[in-house]
Amino acid sequence: MWLALLLLSLVLTGVSVYCLALTNRCACRTPGDCNNPISLYWLAAIIASVLALLAACLAVHVQMGSLLWLLMMAACLSGAQLAGMRSVRKACKAAKSANDLLTNG
Repeated sequence: MWLALLLLSLVLTGVSVYCLALTNRCACRTPGDCNNPISLYWLAAIIASVLALLAACLAVHVQMGSLLWLLMMAACLSGAQLAGMRSVRKACKAAKSANDLLTNG
């Protein structure tokens, strides 16, 4: 039972981070459309995060569940940050090589 709750908490943490990434992407690409602070992505991220915290606290004691939830959120957010930095670097390299082709050098 506790293992299933921990897995559920991990999945919900991932969903929360994914919704946060969607929120940031929406805010960067279409700033006029996503100025509402309570958009569906923000709401989904908050709800998934709270449900992940509750599942972690039910799986293990409240104090250990909170610490475990913080660890899972930090791990998922750092993974998302690293993936974002990698994709930006890849896009910059592609843009630079396309620019080099256009300028013959």
